[in-house]
Amino acid sequence: MSATMFSPNWFRVAALRPRLRSHARFSRHVIRGDVWFVLQDGQSGKHHRLAPAAHHVASLLDGRRTVDEVWEASIACIGPDGDPPTQDEVIELLAQLHGSDLLAGDALPDIEELARRSAKLSRQKILSRFKNPLALRFPLLDPDRFLGATAPLARPLFTWFGLILWIALVVAGGAVTVLNWSPLTENLAERILAAESLLLFALVYPAI
Repeated sequence: MSATMFSPNWFRVAALRPRLRSHARFSRHVIRGDVWFVLQDGQSGKHHRLAPAAHHVASLLDGRRTVDEVWEASIACIGPDGDPPTQDEVIELLAQLHGSDLLAGDALPDIEELARRSAKLSRQKILSRFKNPLALRFPLLDPDRFLGATAPLARPLFTWFGLILWIALVVAGGAVTVLNWSPLTENLAERILAAESLLLFALVYPAI
């Protein structure tokens, strides 16, 4: 489980046993092809739209489970590949429900302040990623199916024959480099800092 799943403020809410008030009701809706759950406050008439993960967490708040048990149960049910909620997201959900007077049970701490801290921490993490280009993450395709289909083709490369072939390619590449060392290193600094080289680096970097 990644470190982003955890919150430094979790200890303040982990042992609480809140429950949804009896006047809170869920209804399932499909909006533009996406499934959402609307939490209706029977007293105030207000509605709150929740994603499936948030709905699962809220539906487990029964006054018997602790917040930590609810979070663990949601992860076990949704699974690591199903985008389970982080601890910060659970704190923000509790703050939303508490602010709407939809929670009962244990006296909650200053959960709005915890939610603000969690949101600030999340923003700082996002900014730190953009400050360090090497830390940027982009969701791509799951390669398992492709790797499984092409495994028979790649398997010969991971044999003694593949090792010998790899060594031969490395030796050949080294020999070509030595024979062409002068042309390769001539005016190297100027060529690297040339405008066309910098443009090429900028285009190649995202692919790498």
